[in-house]
Order: sequence, then C-alpha cells, then structure tokens
Amino acid sequence: MKKGSRILTVLTVILTTLALFVASLVFTVLSMGLTVCTVQGSSMEPTIMDGTMLLLNPQKEVEHFDIAVFEEDGSYIIKRVVGLPGDTVTVLDGNLFINGQPYDEPYVSEDYSVEFAKESFKVEVPEGAYYVLGDNRDGSFDSRDAGTIPAEDLTGVAILTIKEG
Repeated sequence: MKKGSRILTVLTVILTTLALFVASLVFTVLSMGLTVCTVQGSSMEPTIMDGTMLLLNPQKEVEHFDIAVFEEDGSYIIKRVVGLPGDTVTVLDGNLFINGQPYDEPYVSEDYSVEFAKESFKVEVPEGAYYVLGDNRDGSFDSRDAGTIPAEDLTGVAILTIKEG
C-alpha cells in the first residue's frame, strides 16, 4: 500500500470514529431529555458568566447548592438552590444557615455581596418549592424578591458547562 493511500485510510477511520462519537453523544443527550441553555445576564457571576452554555438534566434530583434553571412567567432564570422543601433558610449578616447549620459559600465573591452582607432574614421553604439565590447576591433577582420557586417550574439542573461565556 502506498504512503498516500495509507494516510487517506487512517484519516477516513479517524473521521468515521469522530462522526460516530458525535452521533452517539447527540443521541444520548436527546434520549435522556437533556437540554442546552445559554445564560443571559450577570446574576450568577462570578461563577457563571453571561453567554455560558450549560447542559441541563431535567431528571436529576435537586440537591443543596445545585445550579438550576426555572421557568417563570415565560422566561427562564438560573440560580443556585439553597433551600429544599421543608428547609429553614436563614441569613444573618450575609451568612447562610440551612436548618441551623452554617454554610461556607466559596462561590460568592465579596465584590458581588457588599449589600447582601448587611441582610438578615429567615424563610421556611414550603413543600413542593425551592429557595434560590444568585451568586451575584447584590445583582440578582431571586427568592428574596420573588419568593420560593415551585418545583414544577424546574427546567433542569446544570450538569456540564459546554462553553464558557
């Protein structure tokens, strides 16, 4: 076999393998009901920047601190889940407590929480709802403004960053 023919064969195998991989990935994403969303806005900065593309799993059970997307009044919001159904969420001088337990939030930058550091409140999360906050605590419209988010408004939980914003 000639050298040029061998290179062509190797390239054909590589491209075929790549095409099969992409097709299987697309099939997996579609069969699992996974969806892609593009973040618009700054409410999750500095963790997630405007323009970031995320892969969402609508079937994943929501856990504390998951980043989730919810549909509200025809638009989508992306926030961090800090309160699950039945939880008591307390903030004292900007410090988060869930069911009386303090939590460190390394994803919240002091630059994005100057005003939040002065806030104190306590909320009981009802069954069938979540309490959500944006990582940009000073620039986020979240449960502090809109109240708890009904579980049926959950679009999905972010499981992978596809492209940084």
